[in-house]
Amino acid sequence: MNHEQISRIYDAHYNPTLALLFDMAKCPVESRSHGTRVYDDRGQEFLDFACGYGVFSIGHTNPRVQAVMLRQLDKLATAPQLAIHEAAAELSTKLGKLLPGDLKRLFLCGSGSEAVEIALRIASLRNPKRTRFVAVHHGFHGKTVGAMGVTGQDYLRKPFEPIWADVRFVPYGDVGAMKEAIGDGAAAVLLEPVLGGGFITTPPRGYLAEVREMCSRTGTVFVCDEVQTGFGRTGKMFAFQHDDIVPDVLILSKGFTGGHVSMAAAVVRDSIANEVAELSAADPLLYMSDTGGSPLACAVASEALSVILDEGLVQRAAEIGPYLQQRLAQASRAYPKLGLGAPGIGLMTGIQLRNNMVENAVWLQMLKRRVVTGLSTNPMTPRPVMRFFPPLIVTREEIDRAGDALDDSLKELDRVPGLALDLANQAAKVQFHLPKPLLRGILKSLS
Repeated sequence: MNHEQISRIYDAHYNPTLALLFDMAKCPVESRSHGTRVYDDRGQEFLDFACGYGVFSIGHTNPRVQAVMLRQLDKLATAPQLAIHEAAAELSTKLGKLLPGDLKRLFLCGSGSEAVEIALRIASLRNPKRTRFVAVHHGFHGKTVGAMGVTGQDYLRKPFEPIWADVRFVPYGDVGAMKEAIGDGAAAVLLEPVLGGGFITTPPRGYLAEVREMCSRTGTVFVCDEVQTGFGRTGKMFAFQHDDIVPDVLILSKGFTGGHVSMAAAVVRDSIANEVAELSAADPLLYMSDTGGSPLACAVASEALSVILDEGLVQRAAEIGPYLQQRLAQASRAYPKLGLGAPGIGLMTGIQLRNNMVENAVWLQMLKRRVVTGLSTNPMTPRPVMRFFPPLIVTREEIDRAGDALDDSLKELDRVPGLALDLANQAAKVQFHLPKPLLRGILKSLS
């Protein structure tokens, strides 16, 4: 199947507008990958600075993980939900040694959204008389219905409301607003230690610690969503460690298996799990998953974690991350009409851009220069952050290559008048209603 055939199939069955964007940009049809590189069906090499938004944390097709994966596949790939197996025991032991306090009880599942659902069920069982959940504006916790109900992005959530009886959304990093929303106690607070999506916002120092104290004082379950930040991305194994706290529930996914198998977990403090069992006499199956914890997934996750530890990738993110931010910030300052800064921490960073159309245009220009970056995927963000999430094995030379490509891309776009960029952005907001020839013309002018 060639590029043209795939494009036609996308147009007919997937998303016509996205198919047009792929066609105009000559987006690569990925056929293989290794390390920090992906290769298309024509044999062209691309430097991957999108990393599946953090999925391929240890690089693509890591040979150690693949070897373990094949061995486990040959022994026991899957098992019934209630079966016990060595792979789950080994993963639980390894992960448990890295987690502080009594954050030890592991509920395995298939996706971050599902792990959030487990956390919501646990919080509801632990506080059965409380109906309020507290989350933050612009936060993202998944697209299953329950998780969407605590996602602070209106355009995703509102078409399905009402979902939960009482959800309070507060500004990220605002301690006073958080205190008021929790009041005498909520069922749970859900937070990303670094606000992801199209924002990449780090909180004020001590913010997580203050939220932790409020939750402890009021008996509110503190859920820390580390789907994007976990496993070294921010320069700590887990981002909550920057504030030296222990959440009640930790949500993990994306980098869990290095991109080899879909895997997620809700890790719960022993004290919370035991309290839920005592208060509700609940069957654990009420909040367990039907899809997670296969021997294959557990073995792969365990080896991916060993790679992170053996190769010092957490420390690597802490050391090389500032250099990536420096390159992005330099590019932003050089083209102030387009760039608005380089927020982030560790290797969770990006460049904030003038508007969504500029972001799309920069993404297209970077593709021309054989560098893949991560779109914010949030059309409602007025000043989106195009994400630079390279694998944790990235080198300084590869950062320079991506930085040079960004410099060249911004230089190319800087010739377009600012008013034209703003008008194109307004047109993009109604892209699904525009005639294809007009949309094609807009995209061509920016690619």
